[in-house]
Amino acid sequence: MVHSVRKSFTRIVQSSGHWRLKTVSPTLTPCSARRFERRSSKARKAQIARDASTVINVDRQRGDHPRGPDDEFAPPVAEGGAIADEAGKHDTVEWSTDKYGRGMAATEELLNQSLVDVIAQNVEHLGRQCENALNRQFITTLVDDAGSTVDASAEDNRGWAAINEGIKEVELNDFMPNSVVQHPEFTKTLFDTAENNAIIPFAQELGNDEGIRDRVAFPLLGLEGFRASNGMYDPDGDNTWDYTGSDETGAVVYDRENIATYLFRDVEMKEYDDPIRDLSGINARIEFDVQFHQTGSAAKLNYS
Repeated sequence: MVHSVRKSFTRIVQSSGHWRLKTVSPTLTPCSARRFERRSSKARKAQIARDASTVINVDRQRGDHPRGPDDEFAPPVAEGGAIADEAGKHDTVEWSTDKYGRGMAATEELLNQSLVDVIAQNVEHLGRQCENALNRQFITTLVDDAGSTVDASAEDNRGWAAINEGIKEVELNDFMPNSVVQHPEFTKTLFDTAENNAIIPFAQELGNDEGIRDRVAFPLLGLEGFRASNGMYDPDGDNTWDYTGSDETGAVVYDRENIATYLFRDVEMKEYDDPIRDLSGINARIEFDVQFHQTGSAAKLNYS
């Protein structure tokens, strides 16, 4: 006997910083649909890569993205002279997207006995896991491919002075950094009054600690700050994402215009019913790639 599994499709899209349903499954009641949307908006709180990189929506799973040369300075042109044509001489960045996904299912009995809307709760969990998959690849690419390294020793100070040194390294490569992503241990260092180069003693020295009383320090030295969790870095990566031991990377100073998230499929939810097994479930998927355009536009800050 062949049984049918009825599926309904919903897509989560971004609107004003939140997730919302583009279409609502007919299996959801109006009340359930509202909870579905509310929980999906909570999952959006996990986003880092979307804000900390340049997002490029692509209509194919792989391709080439032309990029400009490292030299950003046009040469002089004599009167009546020809302007050099660089057409066709640009390098390209190749992208190839990978799909990530996770699903969850619940029995009819669990749905009836639960005090919460299980399907709506799963939307939050699955959406956050897909978003974190994107965050992990972004952080791993940022750390592993950064073109410069700053060794922050105790003598050099490991707080905002390390960020300042990272800015110098990027600017020496003729790029202008505008962002820094930091590990929790690096964030602690910035606010730890025991550190010589923490922000709070520095601010008090200047007679103004407004803006840092609630651990909100950015923009700092002209950079926008993004805080990433300990698990954001791929454990199989080439570096160590931490800031307590030798050669561990605690932050990356970079120009976010030069690292791109190629998004082929945004977070998509599919809800389904299996009437034979009395199961209701939902799965989520996202498909993307993250690539540097210019690795010289980033400097990682290593504990040393």
